Amino acid sequence: MAVDSVVLEQLVPSAATESDVYTVPTGRRASVRIYVATVTAAAIDVKIRKAGEASAAKQCLACSASVLLNSSNQYPEVGTILLSAGDVVTVESDQADTAFTVNGYEDDIPTE
Repeated sequence: MAVDSVVLEQLVPSAATESDVYTVPTGRRASVRIYVATVTAAAIDVKIRKAGEASAAKQCLACSASVLLNSSNQYPEVGTILLSAGDVVTVESDQADTAFTVNGYEDDIPTE
């Protein structure tokens, strides 16, 4: 029987540095949303990517997305991002003081 768990990972990376914020554990899958918030003095550009075990190539979930001063955005805007075991969510912002939050659920991958 699958055991659900809440995913809540947060990261405030250095500016212009690609950083891993969440990795789906072995034997699990996840359904998540990613929130981005900033308190910088101007709009910022962020990149959110996904890489999986099957391919080293990164899929762009939100590339060159703009987040305005003192605001937050949700990715995707509607629905959720489905991730498999070993998938890694990486984030990058052109400014410091940008917070990324991954929120959702994990459960066991069915074996039957």
